[in-house]
This record gives sequence, C-alpha cells and structure tokens, in this order.
Amino acid sequence: MDQSLPASTRKPRRTLRNDHWFWGVLLIGIGLRTALFVNFLLHPQKMMDGDSRQYETIAVNLLDHRVFSQATQPPYEPDSVRTPVYPLFIALVFKTFGRQLYAVAFVQLLLSCLSFWFLWRVATLLSYPERVRKVAVLFFALDVMSVIYTPTIMTETLFTCLLLGSASATLTYFQTYRAGWLILSGVTLGLSALCRPIAAYLFFALIPIFGVYHRGTMRHRFRDFIVYLFIFLLCLLPWLVRNERTFGLFHLTSLQGTNLLFHATLVVSSSRGITYSEAEAYLDDRAAERGVNDVLPSAKRTQIYQKLAMEEIRRHPFVYAKETIKGILAFFLDPGRKNLNRVLEQEPVDAIGFLDVYAKSGVRGVVGGLIKKSPVLILAFAGYGFFLLFFLAAFVVGLWRETRVGHTSRWVFPLCIVLYFALITGAMGASRFRVPVVPFLSLMAATGFMAVIGKMVSFATLKERTNDV
Repeated sequence: MDQSLPASTRKPRRTLRNDHWFWGVLLIGIGLRTALFVNFLLHPQKMMDGDSRQYETIAVNLLDHRVFSQATQPPYEPDSVRTPVYPLFIALVFKTFGRQLYAVAFVQLLLSCLSFWFLWRVATLLSYPERVRKVAVLFFALDVMSVIYTPTIMTETLFTCLLLGSASATLTYFQTYRAGWLILSGVTLGLSALCRPIAAYLFFALIPIFGVYHRGTMRHRFRDFIVYLFIFLLCLLPWLVRNERTFGLFHLTSLQGTNLLFHATLVVSSSRGITYSEAEAYLDDRAAERGVNDVLPSAKRTQIYQKLAMEEIRRHPFVYAKETIKGILAFFLDPGRKNLNRVLEQEPVDAIGFLDVYAKSGVRGVVGGLIKKSPVLILAFAGYGFFLLFFLAAFVVGLWRETRVGHTSRWVFPLCIVLYFALITGAMGASRFRVPVVPFLSLMAATGFMAVIGKMVSFATLKERTNDV
C-alpha cells in the first residue's frame, strides 16, 4: 500500500536557497559591513590599521618593479617580514580594478559573504541542528570586530575566509574520502599560513581532528594525515626557499624574533615593576649591545631577538605564565578600544590598544582613557564588552552541554581551532587576533544559547501546566 502523501500536501524540502531566516541573517551581516564600508569611503583614513600601509606598498612594488619590498624608493630591497598572499591579493585587485583601496575593501566585503556560507557548511557537516546553525551565523554577523575588519586593509577577512574554506574542505573529505577534497584542504591551509604565519603550526591541531573524524583504520588515518601535511608543506616550500636564499632564514617571516621580544617585554615590565616603555627601552639597549642596528641582516637580528627574549622568559617562567593568561583573557574579552576609536572618531588615532594601555597603566588606565573619549565610544566599548561576556559564557555552556551529552563530533573541531589560536597568540592576545576564530566560537556559543533558551521554555511550560492544575 502506497502511503506517500499527494504532491499537493507534501512539505517542501528545506534548502538553504529557500531558507528566508538564513538570508535575513545574511542581509543583517552584509548590511552592517556595507554601512561601515560606505563610512570608510567617506573617511578613507579609517581603512588603514597597523600594517596596512606596508601591505599596500608591497603590492605596488610587485606591480611596478616586480619585487616583494616595503621600500618606497630605490634600491627596492626584498622584504622578509611580510608573507606573500595578502600583498598578492591586493596587487591582483589593483591590477583588476585600479589602484584604489576601496576596491580591496569591496572585494573583502564579498569574501565575508563567502565566509558566511562556509560557516553554514561547516556547521552542517558537523551535524549541528538547523536552529543552532542559524544562531551561529547570526553571532558571526553581529560580531563587532568581524564587522570592523571586513573593509579594513588587513589580513583578517581573507585569512578567515581561507581558514573556513580549509575547515569545510577537511570535513567534506571526512564525509566523502575523495582525494580532491584532501588536496584542497591542504592547499587552503597552506595559503592561510602564507597569509598569516600564525597558521604555520595549525596542522598540530589537525592531529586530534583526524583521530576523531576520520572513520578509517589507524593506518589509513596516519597515511591521509601525512599526505595532508605533505601538501600543506609543499605550499610553504617556495617561500621558505626564497627566504633561505635571500636572507639565510628558513622561516616564513623574520617577525618571529620581534614577536617573541614583545612577550619578553611584558615579562620584564611585570617582573621589575616598570612601565612597558621602560622595559622596551631596556631590551632595546641589550639588543644594541649584541650588535642589533639598522644595517644588521634580518636573519641575524631575528636570532638575537629570539635568544634575548628566551633568556628573559626562562628567567621568569611564572611571570611569563601570568602574562600568557592575561593575554588569553584579552584574546577572548578585549573589546578593541583602538579599533572602536578608529571607526568612531574622525581624526587619526594613536596606535595604543587595550592590551598596551592595560600593560602600562592597568584597569585605571583603560577606564581613564575611555572617560577622556566621547560618550559614544564609552557606550560602544561597554556594549561590545557585555556582548563578549555573554558570547564567552554561551560558548562555555555549549561546550559543557555537548561534552555532557556525548556529541564529540560537534565540539572537538571548533575547540581545537579556538585553543590553537588562543595559546599560540599567548601574551599578545588582543581583539584583532580573535577575529578568525569568531566563526568557530559562534558554533559552541549558539549551542549554549539554544540550550539555555530550551531550558527556559521547558520551565515556563511546566510552570504553566502546574498553574492549570
């Protein structure tokens, strides 16, 4: 007996194409980013942040002189600080649309649309319920730092898109076991590392992910991971060889020593009870004693910085641990005073962010700095700060719920990604470094939020039934 329903009474199949709620959330996210893009068109200086001018200069030199250099006049010495993907991205946009930074910001706006779709696909592949997927996309759409960095001439938007693309390809491979997806996953992760070197060791986080999600035997898991790692390293090899031949430095960037020295500066500041600026001057003097100057090759300078930084860190391991914990807290909870100031103020702003102010002057310095600014900035800082507290609390609730009910496949992947970036950022933690992991945080935060809503609805229903009785 045929029990199928007549065509006129069948419930239409829900797809992303006819999901009006998803497209509404997407419209909100794109609307916020477009509004900020228009604001940046009226105030072009707001597009620039930190290293923006360096990326632009390298892109121009690639087009005009075919050299990867930050120099603005001859001789155009090769650069060892920046990695190639983002400058090449800017150069490609310049070549296609003309040398206008707003064109770069517009293409990044399009990439953010792609990131929304990647997040939805990752959530689907991880078997999150549809309502959780919708809320996760909503959280990602509303995150202030993600909005701010979409039209900003920095690596965040491209890097986030590549990271989500790699995650989507990896999870698709675990569903299909087609070699093309494994290759695509390794290539996109390699491009991510060449966009921002912080992803250079992300393959370590993939070890537990392969262990949990790969359904093959241990031998097959090991084989596929080695193939994945080989593809990833193959993408990095040309740049590593270039740096070795040009600078004698077999690294993606010479920034490693400088970044480690920043960690050491925080340690010196805390252990000696001096300001950050005084600690910075102290370490600069020690580096100069060891031969650091403007003409010293970058490879040698990096080695000196690394050795000097490690001496200070080893001398005060507990202080370094404390600074690392503070940095991780800032990674999750820093509202980004500098970036909010850049967006809300018309004039150029200083380059001192929340972490720098906190390291120098503590909580009083942060509060005092906010009071001196406009009321709008204070409200924005406080509002986003409360959102981050709620967001992190929802993440913790979601993680607790999924581990308690045994949904291992839902929490291992996002947690591995989040922990990797939080730990490797360490003492340098700030709002900017949180941007690429917001989509992964959103997955667990949406789970926690929906779990709390479900409990509240159940309690209200039970109370109503009790009252009726």
